[in-house]
Amino acid sequence: MSYVHPYGSTLPENGVIGRGYGLISDSKRVTFVVTTSGNLQLIGDGRTLWSVDGKNASFVKMQTDGNCCGYTPDGVAMWATQTNGSNHPYALVCQDDGNLVVYSKGGNPVWASQTGGTIH
Repeated sequence: MSYVHPYGSTLPENGVIGRGYGLISDSKRVTFVVTTSGNLQLIGDGRTLWSVDGKNASFVKMQTDGNCCGYTPDGVAMWATQTNGSNHPYALVCQDDGNLVVYSKGGNPVWASQTGGTIH
């Protein structure tokens, strides 16, 4: 597993984001973070666009089966995109438009936070 620091926009397949780290869009206006308190937050221009709170996330992993999951310190899945498949490779991308998206091979979107267009 590779840990991603908060200075890239893409979490590659098999990549992991731990507490206190995240992704940042190319324009640096949108961030996706695993907070130190265990929440998952997508923030754009200083406001929360999407979040999963109170579930005690320890890390987020972009799995090889296409599912992006948040896990507790005990390794229990607490959130998932439900995007299982076999169209490798997969990646989670924090986009400039405010959307968090899982892409499969060829750049096909298979899951999104549905927050695109909220950053202008």
